[in-house]
Amino acid sequence: MRKEPVAKKSGFGYRVMKGFVVAETALMIGCYYFFKKLNNKQEFRYEWYMKHPSLLGMYYMIDKQLGQRNTYYTDVQTWQQQGKQLREEALPYNK
Repeated sequence: MRKEPVAKKSGFGYRVMKGFVVAETALMIGCYYFFKKLNNKQEFRYEWYMKHPSLLGMYYMIDKQLGQRNTYYTDVQTWQQQGKQLREEALPYNK
C-alpha cells in the first residue's frame, strides 16, 4: 500500500489565513508589551493620564475590578507630591 502524497498548502486562502495568524500574533505581543509598560512604569501612566485620560481610566477601572491594587490613588498621591500638573475633571469611572 502506497501512501498518497500530501497536497502542498499554497492556495490563496492558506496565505490569507497565515497572514491573519501572523498579524494576530504580532498584535498580541504588542498589547502585552504595552500592558506591561503601563503596569510597571508610573511615568508612562502619567503621560497617558495627560494625553488620553479616558483610555487610562479604563486601565484603572480594570485594575480596580481585579482588586490587585489601587493604582489610581497611589499615582495621584505620588504626582501631587512631585508637584506635577493634574487634570481637573475626574476620570470616567469616578463619576
